[in-house]
Amino acid sequence: MPDRSYETVMAGLAQVFARGDHVTVESMGGVAFWYVHDCDTNHPDCVIVVMVGDDVGHHKQRDELKPLDEGEFCGSCGQIGCAHG
Repeated sequence: MPDRSYETVMAGLAQVFARGDHVTVESMGGVAFWYVHDCDTNHPDCVIVVMVGDDVGHHKQRDELKPLDEGEFCGSCGQIGCAHG
């Protein structure tokens, strides 16, 4: 029987993010987010992210997130490609 412990599942995930990392979310294009934390041990592929410039958490799947460099988005509004950048 395969090891399905939380640590083993988490170790097998492709992307590991730290609190505050900037990311894009595949289903919500054009806006930068920051990674807050994993949802819980029962759903290791679920994470919570917040749009830059907002305070509402969004539950997303880990495989929807892609790393984003700080210079790739506007630090005020969170838009990717904003002229205020």
